[in-house]
Amino acid sequence: MTEKKIITVFGATGAQGGGLARAILNDPNGGFAVRAITRDIKSEKARALAALGAEVVDDNRRPLTANGRKSIAATILGIEQTMDAREIVAGSAAALRLYS
Repeated sequence: MTEKKIITVFGATGAQGGGLARAILNDPNGGFAVRAITRDIKSEKARALAALGAEVVDDNRRPLTANGRKSIAATILGIEQTMDAREIVAGSAAALRLYS
């Protein structure tokens, strides 16, 4: 069995982050694991994500550093450039195959 790729979800106990984390965790054939970043790992929502199989991590109430933001932005830019160069439409079957 191949090891699952990790998707880190910031704000994983919020409305958008929580929905994303649950969607990933509820897809048995998705090939992805969730690292859920939250302010309170003891909250009911955090415990529910852990019960679904997420690795729940406390953000220690520290904001994302400038270097962290730059790293995330560079990664996203690289993904966008790769997709543009290959003329891959975001959300298409080809994009899903490329990043799964």
